[in-house]
Amino acid sequence: MNAIQLKQAVSLSLTKQVQEVAQAQMDTMLGTMQQNSQQVVQASHPMLGKTIDLKM
Repeated sequence: MNAIQLKQAVSLSLTKQVQEVAQAQMDTMLGTMQQNSQQVVQASHPMLGKTIDLKM
């Protein structure tokens, strides 16, 4: 293996590692967002959208 091939192999390996880390971070972020959105829905007012309160 010459220097150019070694450089390409290392570059390819690093690229794959970066992609795997980015995918893992995205999965974590999407999971957290899904959990947060479920918490917001559960915390909503039980009469939300059914009545309007007006004060004059």
